[in-house]
Amino acid sequence: MKNRKGYLLLESIISLFIIATISLSLYSFLFFGNKYKKSIEDNVELYEQGEEMCFQINKTIENSNGIISIRDLNGNTINGDTSSYIKINSIKCIYKYIK
Repeated sequence: MKNRKGYLLLESIISLFIIATISLSLYSFLFFGNKYKKSIEDNVELYEQGEEMCFQINKTIENSNGIISIRDLNGNTINGDTSSYIKINSIKCIYKYIK
């Protein structure tokens, strides 16, 4: 038998295929992981902005002397207590004028 040194073409192709498969798997994992991370970060940012808006609205209402009217998205005035959440468009408050 002849002593062969080096790689055969078939061995090179197989090793290249294995490396490409592993590389594509890692790339896919990193790509979707990054996409998922971005989605979570966007949701957290929206949640934090919503909390800040609620805080500012609550602070404004607490500093007022009362509420004149509350209107929903259709422009209807909301009177009294409601048993469910309502999407509102505006809240009119009474404020003291301080000189």
